Amino acid sequence: MKILVVHQHYVVGRYQNTLAEIVRNNNAEIHFLVPPSFKMGIEIQAVNMYPREIIMHVLPAPFSAKGKQHLFFFIGLSKLIRRLKPDVVWSQAPNSVNTYQVTRICRRLKIPTVLLRFSNYKRDYWKMHHPLDPRRYLFHFLRRWNYAYASATYVIDDLVESVVLWEGFNKKIFKGMTMGISDEFFNMGRKRLTEGKFDTLRVVFVGRFTPAKGLKILIDAFDAAAQNNEMTLTIAGSGDYEREVREHVAAKKNSERIVISGFVPYEKMPQYLSEFDVCVLCSEAKGKALEQFGRVLVEAQAAGCIVIGSDVGGIPNAIRTGGFVIPEGSVAHLEDKLRYLAGCDNQTFNSLRHAGFLSALENFSDPVLGQEIFKNLSSINYR
Repeated sequence: MKILVVHQHYVVGRYQNTLAEIVRNNNAEIHFLVPPSFKMGIEIQAVNMYPREIIMHVLPAPFSAKGKQHLFFFIGLSKLIRRLKPDVVWSQAPNSVNTYQVTRICRRLKIPTVLLRFSNYKRDYWKMHHPLDPRRYLFHFLRRWNYAYASATYVIDDLVESVVLWEGFNKKIFKGMTMGISDEFFNMGRKRLTEGKFDTLRVVFVGRFTPAKGLKILIDAFDAAAQNNEMTLTIAGSGDYEREVREHVAAKKNSERIVISGFVPYEKMPQYLSEFDVCVLCSEAKGKALEQFGRVLVEAQAAGCIVIGSDVGGIPNAIRTGGFVIPEGSVAHLEDKLRYLAGCDNQTFNSLRHAGFLSALENFSDPVLGQEIFKNLSSINYR
């Protein structure tokens, strides 16, 4: 079976590990296509020695370097698909120009296509854009076309599935995450399964500084929980909301226990997360989009952290039974969980850590996702 994957996320080296697992122990050959760079100039990372059954292709892609996910397209895509003659092409969102490229070419060549959907909110383009805004008509057309000619759609959870059904897709739907957690995280976590917690409970947030991430809730809950407990909070990341975050921290009684650090490069994340006990992501439903997955929580579980997340978007699907899910916006619930973790004994703490590690390993590790993806893609009818 020959699979062509057309998706910009695979410029990131660790995400490519999942592709390697698709071909492991399967009669499969994977070709994946990426732009030269994507979103703020992220360059192609080829960190793995791929099996010979995995081949990377790079084509020029106008707009990709600026992160224009739905507008960028590949130059030379038709020629590549005609040369490769894949059994199935796995593309991306239905409202993307490059997905339209894929479905248009594959329709002509009678090659089945599978879409990939992360968005968990309903987009009514007629209401979102002014009648004179070309996006109103472009995105509506792209979605209708791609849904009409795709054979299946991959969604990451029930919430995304409900959106896809609302948008009118009525064919095969596969459900599951598609970019796994690499061994580098799990190797860190394995070393920590019996070590207990630090003398001082070390709490971390990693992500963009935006109002939707619930950082003020985290700071308020931490400040209250830290009154009679030994704990520290590190807020790692960057964003336009940083000034407001710093001002909020400065007003707290326990501000000296809160550190605001900068952006952490992804290649350093396994080691970085392993230096903390607890990872928190208490996102809120602000703006159009909900938290799609909360990948940092699963990476933190794999690296040996206990995780706490809000019941927003895809976060509960990420945590599952391997951590604590709290009501959106609840300072009291988050404070209670932090106090509990600060006061519990090492045996209880290790049990919680082990549950999170197993949840990440059994649901989101590269081998698990790779085999599930292969099974799903192999069920598509070939030309």
